Amino acid sequence: MDIQIVRNALEYLYANAELANSELAAEFPAIQILPDTIERARALRGLLLDAIESLRPLKPAPPHVLTARSHQVLSLRYASGLSVEEIAEELSVGERQVYRDLRRSEEQLLAVLISWSEKAAHTSAQEAENAIQAELAVLDKAPHLADVAELLMDALETVGLLAAQCGIRIQYDGPAHGVRAVVPHGLTRQVLVQLLSAAIQTAEQPMLRIELRPDADVARLLLSPIHRPEDLPRSSVLKTALSLAGSSGLPCELVETSTGAKAIQLMLRLQSQLPVVIVEDNPGARQLYQRYLEDSAWQPILALDPRLAVDVAANTATAAVVIDLLMPEVDGWVVLQTLKLDPRTASIPVIVCSVVTDDELARALGAAASLKKPVSRGDLLQTLQRVARPHNVA
Repeated sequence: MDIQIVRNALEYLYANAELANSELAAEFPAIQILPDTIERARALRGLLLDAIESLRPLKPAPPHVLTARSHQVLSLRYASGLSVEEIAEELSVGERQVYRDLRRSEEQLLAVLISWSEKAAHTSAQEAENAIQAELAVLDKAPHLADVAELLMDALETVGLLAAQCGIRIQYDGPAHGVRAVVPHGLTRQVLVQLLSAAIQTAEQPMLRIELRPDADVARLLLSPIHRPEDLPRSSVLKTALSLAGSSGLPCELVETSTGAKAIQLMLRLQSQLPVVIVEDNPGARQLYQRYLEDSAWQPILALDPRLAVDVAANTATAAVVIDLLMPEVDGWVVLQTLKLDPRTASIPVIVCSVVTDDELARALGAAASLKKPVSRGDLLQTLQRVARPHNVA
């Protein structure tokens, strides 16, 4: 925002069409999005008059006091529509002094408006963040074993039409599959779509380069070159995409490549452990399992709702399922039967782990092993090693 934008808006203070379409409106998004011209002009007029009023001294002061004249000259010139000659006569000062006072007062008004604009932008950003968090709250955040290269291919297909409309060609450098990570499946796909969309809309050149570089335990996704946010007239789409990634727990930032170009970088931790679904309603028992499996070959995936155990097991391509028997609403026997009857999970080994044991019934219903609580870490790891199937994640 500069002084000329403010002066132009002041000159059109009572001209609805010109004021509504002035550059000042763009500095206040909440006003700019108002669809009705009269309503937008009324909002801007109120904003300017409030800003002028904010320069009024807290205590009455005579006209010769500069702080008093700032409010007076702006009010007389723009709110009341007096000429410079009329203002000079009203304040008993020379016309040259009025011109000097106006320039100084307009600079003060600019500072007020900049402050208000920054506050409005911060509020808008916070509201956008709150909206993202509200949307994320209803999405499935359960981690699943997913091929992020395949998710990326799917996301690229989704944004293909946008790229064509923007005249952007996409060059992909990386594998088409085989990059596995334990991530929230749907949420990760949404993040990829948003980042790709932002990269396309902020691309610095007609060619957008996308690199997926899997390393030992991390995959690095790089989208370049893009414009620097400060060079963009409106960078909200990029900021929203970065905010969504960060809110989803996926490390994402703007970086500079070896060529000096600006790029979006997303880091994904690759799967190094075999997933094991834990179906347990007791929080203490869940924490115990997580502690047992720390620094082991197994990655605990919690199915907090036993009714969703089949879907969680199917989506994670789990190596095994550990289930408790005594649970409210749905007991472990029902979960075991459901797992064995569903074609997606019928072949997954199931370990029954409960204070109540019935080895014969467990085997008859398809369990691969039974453990009696309290179970030791050694017994759990040995049983997993014996019955789990690593090729589930091959």
